[in-house]
Amino acid sequence: MLSSILSVLNVLFLKYTIDSITGGSSFIKVSIFLGGLLIMQLGFMLLNSWLQHKVMPKNVQTISQKMQMMLFKKAVEVEVKCYEDTDFYNKFTLAMQQADSRALAVLNTFSMFIGSLFGIGAFSTLIGLYEPVILGVVLLRVALSFYINTCTIKVQHQYNEERVPFQREIGYQLRIFYLQNYAKELRLFEGLPELMRKMYSVSTEKVKGLIETYGKKLMNMARIQGGIGAISSTGVMIYLSYKVLKSILTIGDFIALSNSSQQLGGQITNFMSIFPQLYEHSLYIENFKEFVDYKPTIQPNEDGVVLNKVPSIELQNVSFSYSNSNKNVLDRVNIKIKSGEKVAFVGRNGAGKSTLVKLITRLYDPVEGNILIDGIPYYKYNTKSIRESIGIIFQDYQGYAMSIIENILMREIVDKEADEKLVERALIFSGLYDKVSSLPDGMYTKLTKEFSNKGTLLSGGELQKLAIARVYARKCNIIILDEPSSSLDPIAENEMFNSMLSLAEDRTVILISHRLANVKNVDRIFLLEDGKVIEQGTHEELMRFNGKYADMYNIQANRYTGEAANY
Repeated sequence: MLSSILSVLNVLFLKYTIDSITGGSSFIKVSIFLGGLLIMQLGFMLLNSWLQHKVMPKNVQTISQKMQMMLFKKAVEVEVKCYEDTDFYNKFTLAMQQADSRALAVLNTFSMFIGSLFGIGAFSTLIGLYEPVILGVVLLRVALSFYINTCTIKVQHQYNEERVPFQREIGYQLRIFYLQNYAKELRLFEGLPELMRKMYSVSTEKVKGLIETYGKKLMNMARIQGGIGAISSTGVMIYLSYKVLKSILTIGDFIALSNSSQQLGGQITNFMSIFPQLYEHSLYIENFKEFVDYKPTIQPNEDGVVLNKVPSIELQNVSFSYSNSNKNVLDRVNIKIKSGEKVAFVGRNGAGKSTLVKLITRLYDPVEGNILIDGIPYYKYNTKSIRESIGIIFQDYQGYAMSIIENILMREIVDKEADEKLVERALIFSGLYDKVSSLPDGMYTKLTKEFSNKGTLLSGGELQKLAIARVYARKCNIIILDEPSSSLDPIAENEMFNSMLSLAEDRTVILISHRLANVKNVDRIFLLEDGKVIEQGTHEELMRFNGKYADMYNIQANRYTGEAANY
């Protein structure tokens, strides 16, 4: 708005200055006009500098912060199954990636929108007062430009829609080359980089093909748009020149009106360019709203039953399939785990062991059947209280770019002294104390070197010990170990399982392990196959039964000790 005001005032000051010079006014009068113009421009410059470099950036960060906070909150609320829905995940990633840049873009577009409206109104009024004919020419130009711009938006929209899948492919191929996850394979498999480069080239060529197709249409429309602007501007100049030569207008009027018509044309062009931007913003805003307004099927149930003791867990005819598959991963499973009981789920990969854990932690809900906690359906519980009652180590646990103490507490430090003592005990229990004590900043050392060269990198086995320390530090009633020991040798793994069992005392424990020697001492073992429980009992009972569990155990015993188990 300030820019538009300044443009109008510049035109008026210029008109009166030129008319004063050509009319024989005194030097003082001309100097006053020019001095006034200088003061106005300096004032605008100072104000604009304050807005552009202080007010706007700060407000943009505030908007981005609030948008990201909404996204962070919703990201934790949505079910894990949403990550398996391609369309939903696309909306999620788009919302997260563009929250910062889009806030600024929307703000800039609306600033331009308001400024253009003001400028169009001011220049239209100025021209209308002096030469309504010119205003008619400009309005005709506006009508033609609006029609052409509408056609351009439709073509641009078609182009954007067809380009999206290829852009996603390009984005994936770019990630392969810069994410650490793929660095080792890119170097060890000589043909992989070339394969990815070829895939990138194919995707890029497809985008270039779309540019060729739609670029021609957009180019022709731009030419027509530019031609209309050039013809209307030239026509205005010819008309004004005739008026000056006939002494109907002064030279100041000529300059003011020609300048105003040019400025009005520019304001109209800016105004027209806003509509494609608004359309693009509307797509993002709809996407953002759809994500933040999403109502998860797994509700927090904040007024539900609070789980604050060691519970029994029962699965009644539970079946489950993932959203991207028609096959049941679990098929009418019936399991009852008593309060304080130690059980193990064993079986081949894909048998459904980890899926059971995801259901018990309520990351998913079963497709059929019920899950009861102390005889009460678990959807009647406060979901947060269920998850806070569980200490779990997944197969794919993560280390985070924050201090080791925060990585173990998995929360902010509330009471420095008490939290340090708790973490120290957890480090001693997990066997990571000596390593952490040797670091310059101890437990306050940052994990990973991503943001600090003073950070530390832990080996796979050390990361697993860190995950064990997390469970120790968590006041939980249920402990779940979902094959967390793949980086440990068999002896260290067995020691870790025995340590966790000793930690458990009267807590309910669920173990999942491929190495059956680790689960010999639990109260009951459930053998799963194709999503069904096919055998259950103590280790001794299952060995006497001499079924599939006994076969698996004897095969592993031969592999690790060279002799069959003595049963």
